[in-house]
Amino acid sequence: MELEEEQRELEEMEPELAQQSQGRNAFLSWKFKQHFTLKKEKGERNITVQCNLCLPATNLLSASKESTSNLKKHFKRKHSSVLQRAEMASDDGGERSAMPNAPPLKQATLSTSAITQRKVNSLVLEFIVADVQPFSLVENASFREMNAGISGGRTPMCRKTLMQRIERGSQNMKKALTETLQDVQTVCTTADIWTAHHRSFMGITCHWIEPETLDRKSAALACERIRGRHTYDVIAAKISQIHAEFQIQGKVSATVELRVSCIEKLMSLTESQLNGICDQLKVTKLHPQETMFLKEYTAILKPLAYSINLLQGEKNCYFGYIVPTILSLKAKLAEKLTQVQFSTHILSAVIKAIDTRFGQVLASHEARMAASTIPKFRLWWLADEERGAMKTAMVQETRLLHTEPSEDAGTTGNAAVGGDPQDDDNFFTFETAQQTSSSAEEEVQRYLQDPDKSLASLKTYPMIRALFLKCNTTLPSSAPVERLFSQGGLIFTPHRNKMTDKHFEQALLLRYNRLYWSIDM
Repeated sequence: MELEEEQRELEEMEPELAQQSQGRNAFLSWKFKQHFTLKKEKGERNITVQCNLCLPATNLLSASKESTSNLKKHFKRKHSSVLQRAEMASDDGGERSAMPNAPPLKQATLSTSAITQRKVNSLVLEFIVADVQPFSLVENASFREMNAGISGGRTPMCRKTLMQRIERGSQNMKKALTETLQDVQTVCTTADIWTAHHRSFMGITCHWIEPETLDRKSAALACERIRGRHTYDVIAAKISQIHAEFQIQGKVSATVELRVSCIEKLMSLTESQLNGICDQLKVTKLHPQETMFLKEYTAILKPLAYSINLLQGEKNCYFGYIVPTILSLKAKLAEKLTQVQFSTHILSAVIKAIDTRFGQVLASHEARMAASTIPKFRLWWLADEERGAMKTAMVQETRLLHTEPSEDAGTTGNAAVGGDPQDDDNFFTFETAQQTSSSAEEEVQRYLQDPDKSLASLKTYPMIRALFLKCNTTLPSSAPVERLFSQGGLIFTPHRNKMTDKHFEQALLLRYNRLYWSIDM
């Protein structure tokens, strides 16, 4: 009964041309023939065709020259979506067979023949990690139905398998990241604590400079739950623990923490725009003096906003930017003292606050040395009377860095007496210090006279380059660690609160450290 009904539906789809004209090849006049390729003729009555929609799989079908019913059955069972589109096109524009120049129909469905279960699982894992989705999503009935529909019947992995893959990916990522950090001489870490829904997490990121390209590299080390009060000893212990896990205790140049809030850019409006807004809001218009005050306020704080945005950068900002930026900011603010009418007290307060907040940084030897090793600044940011002392300090730092003992230096004392005489040459090195001093002074002199401001110019000065890597690995601010929580409240939702602290950290770190693990596990 079911076959008879199906046959009747197929016959309604298209008249049987072969039954009307005996001896005529019905396949050649069939409106869906473009989806099949004629392979051969079998005698006088039958043909063999390949279904193009089944490619790359081989699917040879036999049909009578007088009837296309077998091909119609295959079409309806295997490619019903194409059939539905063809019927809709016929309703809109008439029978397609009546349009001899019409282009062939294209398949509207995804080709599921190449979608493997491994591919489905990899895509689901990446989807969960990308937005730190709750693991229970893979057991949602509608989610599983959607996956089966678009993957040709393949269902996603269960929650237990997903958790195993997350843990395995986390272990592989941590191992790869630890191995990468083994080859790095100096790193900087940033730390911050976030609290939402009565749960606190400490995020720690790691940053270093690639020696060859001088590009800034970053990775997330941890996002661990912090319980109890956020005291200094608790925070310090947690930071030390994370540093030890990744074996970077002796490589950290600084850990940057967020302690002050940042100021956003202020937008200035013309007087006509302000008046228009006041009219729309039906409020009293601003007095001309109020307008002048607002213009002054935005003008004097514009350099401050620019400085903050500059120092919060991650890719192209180094520790050496701090001192030149602060000095330039103070100079620009001081210039405006004679140009303002209403905001003198604000300018004075900002300048005083900068001196109070950054006084130690401005006097820091490390910060000044970091600025001097950046080709963009060199010693141009210093007063003339200070450049001589800074040049001498650069020579001393370069010499010390160049003559530091290697890791194998300690093995010299264990050498047997009376060994190879050539080994004595490594002991008697009377001229080395003088030669190093001379070469260091010469390189510093050439570096300071070079007008090239690009970082690429450091390739010409290997000693200065090494000093740059040592001094500029530290970041000016802790803004990068905030990007670990870039989705803020979207991450700390009730659904994600059901995740364990461990699984939440693993998923978040996999999301951040995409370069250090493979999705195909």
